[in-house]
Amino acid sequence: FQTAAMLGITVCAAAGDNGSADGEHDGKVHVDFPASSPFVLGCGGTTLTTKDKKPVSEIVWHNADGGATGGGISEYFPTPDYQQKINVPVSLNNNFAGRGVPD
Repeated sequence: FQTAAMLGITVCAAAGDNGSADGEHDGKVHVDFPASSPFVLGCGGTTLTTKDKKPVSEIVWHNADGGATGGGISEYFPTPDYQQKINVPVSLNNNFAGRGVPD
C-alpha cells in the first residue's frame, strides 16, 4: 500500500459490514484492515435516499438485520497529520490515539 501511495495510486478499502463489533463477541470494538492502513482510503457505507433521481438524504448504513458499516479508531496506526485537527477520539479498547476510519 505504501508503494502504491508513493506512485500516486489510491487504494480504497471498505470499512466493514458488521459494525464496530465486526462479528466478534469479545465486547471490544474492531477496525478492519486494510481500511485502517495509513496508505489506504477507508470507505464507509451510507444509505442514499433520492427523489426524482436527486439525492435528498444520506445517512450511515445500518440495517435492522445487524449489518452496518464498520469503522472506529485504529489501535496500531497513529493519527495521521490530516486528522490532527478534527478531534478524533482515542480507541475505546486501549486509549490509543489512532487513525480514524473511515476517512
